[in-house]
Amino acid sequence: MSALEVAIRKQVKKALTEKSLPAVMAVIKVAIDNDLVAPPPTPPGGGVFVIPKFVSEEDQRRIFAYREDNSMKYIFDILRPYYEQ
Repeated sequence: MSALEVAIRKQVKKALTEKSLPAVMAVIKVAIDNDLVAPPPTPPGGGVFVIPKFVSEEDQRRIFAYREDNSMKYIFDILRPYYEQ
C-alpha cells in the first residue's frame, strides 16, 4: 500500500469515526493535491446558435446587433414570444 493510500485511509477513518470536519477537509485537500478529483468543466464559450426561420427580420437584427450586454438572456427574451404562441 502506498504512503498516499495510507494517509487517505487514516484521514477517512478519523473523519468517519470522529465526525471530524478538519479530517474531511484534509481528505479533500489530499485528493485535490494528488489530482484525484476531476476539475470542474469549463463554461461554454462559443458554439453555433441557430435562429429559426420564422423569426422576423427586425428581431434578427436586434439579436445580431452589437451591444455591450451580449448575453443569451437578452436573445432568449427576444425569442421567447415566438415559442409561447
